[in-house]
Amino acid sequence: MEPPPPPKEEQQKVLREITEYALTYSKSLPDFICLQVTRRSVDLHYQRGAVGSFSPADRILERLTYFEQKEKYEPISVNDKALMGKGWEGLGGSFSRGEFGTSLNEIFNPDSKAEFGWDHWGTLRGKLCYVFRYRIDQAHSKETIDWNRGARQVTPGYQGLVYVQKGDNKILRITIEPQPPVDFPVQDIHQVIDYNYVDIGGQSFLLPFFSTVQMRDGLQASRNEIEFRSYHKYSAGTTITFDDVDSPLPEDQKVEQKPEPKPPPKK
Repeated sequence: MEPPPPPKEEQQKVLREITEYALTYSKSLPDFICLQVTRRSVDLHYQRGAVGSFSPADRILERLTYFEQKEKYEPISVNDKALMGKGWEGLGGSFSRGEFGTSLNEIFNPDSKAEFGWDHWGTLRGKLCYVFRYRIDQAHSKETIDWNRGARQVTPGYQGLVYVQKGDNKILRITIEPQPPVDFPVQDIHQVIDYNYVDIGGQSFLLPFFSTVQMRDGLQASRNEIEFRSYHKYSAGTTITFDDVDSPLPEDQKVEQKPEPKPPPKK
């Protein structure tokens, strides 16, 4: 039996602390580079509500530079075929951006008018977590979904969950569930971003280490599993040789599928 929710005063205190943390998150990060590995898979006959039968499509390596609070992506290879000097925009398929602060800021920014509510106690990688649900309506959303490289674009409302480690009150996971118009080609979008402590230049920072994005376009569904690794401090002229070992994630770092979050109670 799940323990009762924490007192309202405790919930409000935690929400105040993580809001302040989220709004200053990007400014707190150092300049760094890392390797982003995106494994994309597809299910050509996806059935809504089913787990799906996904087959590997490709594996993309990118050099990600975070400098002066801006992200820059440089493709390295697709399926081990070199792509140096080419832009990721020409690769086709679905991509996700904004894991390094943009998503956090948009959820907690006062302009988003997010509604927060208690959801449940959770355990993530062995840590007890407060789990809050949130909802942002379309009028205050900045979540953009682009279909077919600009052929159509929408800014829908969205909802999700925020996992906060009890004690440290640090955000360990966020989920994002956009709600596009019913006639928009892409539906059933679900994103998970997991954060963990990473050493950069002798200091510990809470940074994305894994993310998944799943969506459906008609009868076809796609899933991107994104791993961030080989973090290094960035400085002019930095040369890094990435260790491209395609090893599986440890069991305690795998992202389990979660049911869709319940909406916050109406006021």
